Amino acid sequence: MDQLIHPQTFLSRYQVWWSATSLRCTEDVEFAVLFLRMASYASQFLPSPLYTLERIRGMPLSEIRTTCGQLGDELAAICSALDSKGSLVRVQHLLFAGLQTRCEGRIDAFWDLLNAAIRVAQRLGMHRAATDSSIRDELQTEIRRRTFCNLYIWDSLLARQLDRIPFLPENVSEESLPQLRLSPELVEPDAPECFTERLLQVRLATFWRTSNPGGSTNYNAPVAEERYEEFCRQFIPMLHPAFALNANTKWDAAMPSVPLQRQRLRITMLDSVCWNFRPVLRLKCSFVAGLSAYKRVLISSQRRALVAASLKILEAVATLHSLLGASHTRFVDVVFYTFEAAVLVLFLCTEPGYLQHHEPSPTKSASEDPLGLDAMEISIDRCLQAAREALDRLRMLAEVSDMAAAGSRALAQLLDRWPEGLTMADFETDGGAYQDLPMFGKQMQGFSGDYSTDPLAVAAVSAVPVEDISPEWYGTGEFDFTFDVE
Repeated sequence: MDQLIHPQTFLSRYQVWWSATSLRCTEDVEFAVLFLRMASYASQFLPSPLYTLERIRGMPLSEIRTTCGQLGDELAAICSALDSKGSLVRVQHLLFAGLQTRCEGRIDAFWDLLNAAIRVAQRLGMHRAATDSSIRDELQTEIRRRTFCNLYIWDSLLARQLDRIPFLPENVSEESLPQLRLSPELVEPDAPECFTERLLQVRLATFWRTSNPGGSTNYNAPVAEERYEEFCRQFIPMLHPAFALNANTKWDAAMPSVPLQRQRLRITMLDSVCWNFRPVLRLKCSFVAGLSAYKRVLISSQRRALVAASLKILEAVATLHSLLGASHTRFVDVVFYTFEAAVLVLFLCTEPGYLQHHEPSPTKSASEDPLGLDAMEISIDRCLQAAREALDRLRMLAEVSDMAAAGSRALAQLLDRWPEGLTMADFETDGGAYQDLPMFGKQMQGFSGDYSTDPLAVAAVSAVPVEDISPEWYGTGEFDFTFDVE
């Protein structure tokens, strides 16, 4: 789905490389590194519904993964010593190595590899319009553009998740974006191309980076609302019909990757909305109480939008997982967003104020709120059911993914605070019965409104897990999860 290589070009190059009697230059060795790292990354997704064995030609998948990874690392070090500038192939194999570390839960390692790939790309001038006279092949130029788009997407996404400054500038010139149609499947002028979703991801990242929702430490609710309204007015209407909210699916049969890409784009869009509103959770109850009535209503609406967006993320993740066969997978988008959206849903439902205002309030038209966050019907029952389904998914994926295993343990501890069979009726009292429930205990009685002292709040606000939830999220073990997407 990431479109890091052009299959036809790669296969043609592979045939020439394989038939050669010797490797004549550094780039030939780097192509071997690319092949090895692609094989190692691909092994992360086996067994699969189409290939159920744990071995390939008698060799265990784990051994294949380890051997390819180690050999690729050794050859990559040699290539770097021989040629400090690098090549397009080096950028590609660094990205594949990064994606593998992401599958393994080593997000910081992915950030470092992405940094290395971006440095090589900038030395090659991939961030500029293609004016290099040495690049005469139009197809090669197009592949460079597409590779740079992936760098920009991952740079923007990881910077947001890790709360860091992106390596690349916020704007991408139109000349740096792909210009050609390389998909042979469809010839219709309005049909999607295999890279259409990636282009939309670039534009999505550019929109939020230029609007700068994370640029200030002080949360301004009206400004956040304006950003969301601008997102609904400007970005959503320009979506390709195959990726629109009410998508045209007539191309799905000819392009099987489009349904998968559609769900991933939808997840990223909803997550960006959560990112826009998430700082509202840092506001103390005492501070909110002193605001004007208009701002209190606005903040309540934005908290509700966070719940609705998180529930829609869980629905989209479930659809994506189903399209992948609803089986064991290490695909990070399924694991990461399942955990993060479920944590947000659980935390927001523990807010006493929210429990009293869970009914839908469709005050906006469909054009003003195309995602339907304002009109979505939300209940405690629905939220708990979604969180429990998320936990079931993580527990299943934990059989193959250590990242999912850590997430399932953390989410299980959060759900333990909610008694089995709890419904909205348990909260429909005069305002205090919920404090006697086991999930709140001493924590909610006399609650000061300072969410920084609550482990569930910390996980939801900054997504940086605390020891009370699960030690794994500190990165003290083999995995260094730092899910910070403020």
